[in-house]
Amino acid sequence: MNLIELHMLQSFPVNCLNRDQFGSPKSTLFGGVPRARVSSQCWKRAIRLMAREENEMFSGSRSKYFLDRLSEVLREMGQAEKEAGSIAEKIVTGAKIKIDKGGVVKNLFYFSDLELQAAARAYLECEDPKKQVVAAVKELGKVVRDGVDISFFGRMVADSDLTLEGAAMFSHAISVNRVDNDLDFFTAVDDLKPREQTGSAHMGYIPFNTACYYRYVALNLDLLADGDHLGGLSLEERRSAVETFLRACVTASPAARKNSMLANTLPGFILGIARRGAPLSLANAFETPVRGVSPLTKAKEELLNHWKNLRELYGIPVECETSLPEKKLNQIVKELADYVK
Repeated sequence: MNLIELHMLQSFPVNCLNRDQFGSPKSTLFGGVPRARVSSQCWKRAIRLMAREENEMFSGSRSKYFLDRLSEVLREMGQAEKEAGSIAEKIVTGAKIKIDKGGVVKNLFYFSDLELQAAARAYLECEDPKKQVVAAVKELGKVVRDGVDISFFGRMVADSDLTLEGAAMFSHAISVNRVDNDLDFFTAVDDLKPREQTGSAHMGYIPFNTACYYRYVALNLDLLADGDHLGGLSLEERRSAVETFLRACVTASPAARKNSMLANTLPGFILGIARRGAPLSLANAFETPVRGVSPLTKAKEELLNHWKNLRELYGIPVECETSLPEKKLNQIVKELADYVK
C-alpha cells in the first residue's frame, strides 16, 4: 500500500470540541489515565467542509434529502413535478436505497450534483424502458469531478453496489497528557431588570477541558487511484485533490461552541510521511502521559523518538519524511503530493 501519513500535535485552550451524550467533552482511558478525545467523525466533517470551501472538486453532500434533490434535477431537465418524483423514486429504489415513509432516504447518502445529473440524463436518454433504471444507477456509481470527496471519505449504502470504501483513514484524536474535564459556571444579567431586584436572570454550567491532541490521518494512494475512485481524473487533478485534502486535514477544527469558547488553533508540529506498508499510528508514544509546562514540546520529542525506534526495530522503509515547523505547510503538502502517481 502506498501511503501518505500525517502525524499532528495540536494544543487547544478552553474548549468542548466534541460532546458526548451528556454534553461533556468526549474522553477515554489510555495508559491507565483519562484523556480528552475527539471522534474521527467529528474531525472528518470539519475537514470535508474546509476542503469544500477551497476546491470546487469537493462538492459532495451527505443528506437524507437525496430523493428530493434528484427530483429537482429532473425538473430542471424539463420533467413535470409528478413525473420527476416518480422517476426519482424508481432510480433510488433501483439503487437499493431505502426510503422512509416521509419520502426521505433512511440513511445519509453521499452524492454530488454532477452525479445526479448524469443519472437523470441516462434515464431520460435510454430508449429501452426496461433498462432506464439500470442505466441511471450505473451513472450513480461513477467518479465525477465535483464529488472527489466521496472517494476520500467513502460512501456506505447497505446492500447496494454504491458502497465505496474511503481512501482516507482517521484515528480518534486523543490527548498526549492527562485531562480531566472541568466546569465553567456562568450567570446572565437581565439588562432591563428593576434596580430593586437582585440576583442573576439565569445561571448554569458548561463542561470544558484543555488538551494537547495527537492526530493521525493516513491516505491510501493505491485505492485513491483505482477506477472506482479517482482513476478517471488526470494526474494533475488528483494531485490537486490530494493537496486540498492534506491542507484541510491540517487547518480544519471542529466548530463546537465557537461562539462561546472559540478554541480554533493550528497544529504546532506535523510529521508528514510517504511510504509503502500498512498504516501505523504513533499514539503509543504517549502511552505514558506527557507531563510538564509545555506538553506539545515534550510530545514532539516523544513522538520523534518513538518513530525513530520503530523505523530501526522493524526496518520500515520511508520515501519521504518532512515536518513543520522545520518547513512551511505549503512545502510539506507539495512534497507529499508528489508521491501521487
